[in-house]
Amino acid sequence: MPMNIEEIRNVKGIKKLADMAFIDSELFEVLFFGIKSNRERLAYNSSWAAAHLTEKNKNCDLKRFFPDLIDTAFKTSKGGVKRNIFKILQQVNIPVEFQFDCADLAMDALLNKKNDVAVRAFALTILEHLISSIPELIEEVLFLIEKEKSFANAAFLVRSNRFEKTAKKHLSTHN
Repeated sequence: MPMNIEEIRNVKGIKKLADMAFIDSELFEVLFFGIKSNRERLAYNSSWAAAHLTEKNKNCDLKRFFPDLIDTAFKTSKGGVKRNIFKILQQVNIPVEFQFDCADLAMDALLNKKNDVAVRAFALTILEHLISSIPELIEEVLFLIEKEKSFANAAFLVRSNRFEKTAKKHLSTHN
């Protein structure tokens, strides 16, 4: 029996949808195209299930979905959808042709204090993963981290410490 994505109201249903989408390529596409939907419940549940799917299966081929993920994350005012997209982006390998767009997206999220704490923390992880490809991010992100540390929450502090360690390691091996 097909699952109505918009009717799911709990994590058990979302995880079941994610598992089904991993083995069903048609449902996989429906899920990722659902993220950009104007129907709020469809976009939210699709992004939530996609985040679970990529958490368990980090090697998913999302290349064709990156333009929509990036565009939706920039444009959406829905915190849950944005948070889930950032969770997806922090968990997968970002193709070279989308790395600068993802860096812009993450920097924008990091600079915007109105974003959810999770979005800003995930943005730091995305930027950390991009250090080796875009090392010029390091100084700017370290500056932002330094400004925020004195009043940041635990999630931000953990991610910022990880970013600093990765940046330090990168700089020591590339200088």
